[in-house]
Amino acid sequence: MSCGSCFANKLDTLENWALMHGVDVGDLITQLKKFISSVPISVEFDIEQK
Repeated sequence: MSCGSCFANKLDTLENWALMHGVDVGDLITQLKKFISSVPISVEFDIEQK
């Protein structure tokens, strides 16, 4: 959720982005959960932490 030219894009998180752009974090989470539950196939993520 980073802006490409933003100096802080490497440090940005979804929560920080929402807070900095005036988006209600609780509402965003609700909308994301609704979207994810509507996806017709199972999606698995393999995220490596660095």
